[in-house]
Amino acid sequence: MTLPNSDDDPLMNTADAARYLGVHHVTLAGWRSSKSAIIGPEFVTIGRKIFYRKSVLEGWRDRPGSKLLPQEAV
Repeated sequence: MTLPNSDDDPLMNTADAARYLGVHHVTLAGWRSSKSAIIGPEFVTIGRKIFYRKSVLEGWRDRPGSKLLPQEAV
């Protein structure tokens, strides 16, 4: 499965996504492994690698009830 990766909505690996959200990469890993799928942002796996879309991270970060502070474009 190939996902398009445009400049407008790039795929980010876990380290880049964590940096973008301002959390530790271990925090993202914990959210992924949580039994509750609503804790962390949606992600996709390609092979054994995990990626996050920038648009998904922005929407998740800006959702009502988010404890993350909005950031300027990174």
